[in-house]
Amino acid sequence: MAAPNPPKPHAVDERLIRYLRDGDGQAIDHIIKAYWPTVMSVCRRYHSDTHEAEDAAQETFLRLLRHAPNIRSHLGAWLKTTARSVCVDHIRKAVRQRDRIEDLAQTPAADASAASRHRVQAKLTQAIDEIDPAMRELLTERFWNLTPLRVLAGKKSQSISMVYRQLQKGIAQTAEVLKDMGIDELDDLTRRQLVDQITHETLHQATHWPQPYGKEDGEPQLTFPGWNRPIRVGTLVSHYAQTTSLNDEKPGFLPQEDESAFMMRFVTDPRFELVSIIDPGTDDVGMVERVIRDYEFYDGLIYGNDLESLKTLDVIVVGLCFGLREDVLHTLRLAVDGGVGFFNDGWLGKARLGTQHPDVMALSLDAKPSHHECPALKHLGRPCGDWEGKATAGQIEVLTEHPATPSWTAGQTFLSDGCSPTIVPTPGSVVVAERALTIPGTEGCRAPFLVAGNCGRGRVVYLQTIWGFKHVPQWTEDLSWVSDALRWLAEPRRELPG
Repeated sequence: MAAPNPPKPHAVDERLIRYLRDGDGQAIDHIIKAYWPTVMSVCRRYHSDTHEAEDAAQETFLRLLRHAPNIRSHLGAWLKTTARSVCVDHIRKAVRQRDRIEDLAQTPAADASAASRHRVQAKLTQAIDEIDPAMRELLTERFWNLTPLRVLAGKKSQSISMVYRQLQKGIAQTAEVLKDMGIDELDDLTRRQLVDQITHETLHQATHWPQPYGKEDGEPQLTFPGWNRPIRVGTLVSHYAQTTSLNDEKPGFLPQEDESAFMMRFVTDPRFELVSIIDPGTDDVGMVERVIRDYEFYDGLIYGNDLESLKTLDVIVVGLCFGLREDVLHTLRLAVDGGVGFFNDGWLGKARLGTQHPDVMALSLDAKPSHHECPALKHLGRPCGDWEGKATAGQIEVLTEHPATPSWTAGQTFLSDGCSPTIVPTPGSVVVAERALTIPGTEGCRAPFLVAGNCGRGRVVYLQTIWGFKHVPQWTEDLSWVSDALRWLAEPRRELPG
């Protein structure tokens, strides 16, 4: 099905329009040739078997034919999302089939399989000891200490996908050592792990408060001082946000899948409960499931338009998103008005809903209903984060000490990439840090970088950047900055019952 020298994808959307208008079969052929490598790369991440990956890719394009008239988003993004959904569907079917087989497998062959697993377990520790020390440490942290992928990535200042690949390399090394020991009938460990995480039993609706620890509990209380329960943090993992570009002129400029949750990779304290917030009806979208799985938001799931469930959270976190569903944004605003803390990491839908949208302004601590553009964009036609085609880092200066950032001291400076529309802070808000960048030919750029204040009864931290999360390890050596901000945001909720 793949062909050499496929056409470039930039004109493929026009071919889809031609197919819908004229029924031009060649247009679909061009689409398949252009996007086949992209779709296959997604499918290979879920299916190690090439034939299974090709089956999933072919089904993705069949769905394109069925749903073409309803596609409104960028075609490449739609195909990638659909490919993930197809792969998840295939894996779920495989799980159900596996379960049926295991229920019926009351035969000596099943006993032999159990014996094989026992042999692997008996030799596993010895095998782990013989692999590369760095790989051994990584496998131990992930599978024995159960450290989430997001936390490992945060500690190593690497992407989640890179850490995942390292883990697969460590598993492969372990498998080779086991084979040298005479154990060569291994299951596909990577596939089984993926299946088990996708079908994790705790991804249920989180509609109630976390339970407080009782005095009779024998285990030590994993709570912050003054709290009788965990701090409950919900992170928005929005399918709409992940498929909405900056603007129509830049249809390919989309947030990376995990940028909606990136700040949470620096939250390592077990005294936080991590809940996922999603767009209604997107439970089974592969893109959403992957972020929830990789970040291990396993303490519950809430729909973004479910106000009563959102009220059970202590803090809501929203990462990089150029567009948001308006009903979800408004419901988030109502929850914050009612007292839930809010961590706003950047744009909050400003590109699509507009900087003058009342909910965008309220949750961004913006007092003036006007668009405050970066001077570089005004003078050069591009933001200061992309000056002369190179990402530039602005200098951030801490102006004042604040309980949301106890590790920051006045006068401290550090770097951060990117920018976003400048705000005029609401009365009573505190500009904790300011961003400054000097570019030849402009009057320069000075803008609030981190602002702390209130929206209704809820505390808000607003971070004015696109890619500030890349520099978090530089802001606090122990990676405590985000956790400190979450604790401050949650503090007014401390006396609420569990």
